[in-house]
Amino acid sequence: MIYTEFLKTWIRPHWAITNIRDIRTIVVENWLRQLRRKDGNPLADTTKTKMRSLMSVLFNHAIRYEWLEQGKNPITLVRQSTAREKTPAVLDP
Repeated sequence: MIYTEFLKTWIRPHWAITNIRDIRTIVVENWLRQLRRKDGNPLADTTKTKMRSLMSVLFNHAIRYEWLEQGKNPITLVRQSTAREKTPAVLDP
């Protein structure tokens, strides 16, 4: 599943050493902005949005199990555009 790859490739390597209580909204936004593919090009906004959503789910899980206080999900305030880089080609029958 793609979310497993996001965790293994992007999220865990960067955030594993950070205490969950120390993660801040602006730091996550800056991290998402600087992400690059292997070829050096920036990741697509939609990919970064999916990673942001996955991180939000992880924080909600931590809140549900009372590892964090209620209402302490810093990811909910992370701004991430979902604009397409290219207009998709429409095929006619």
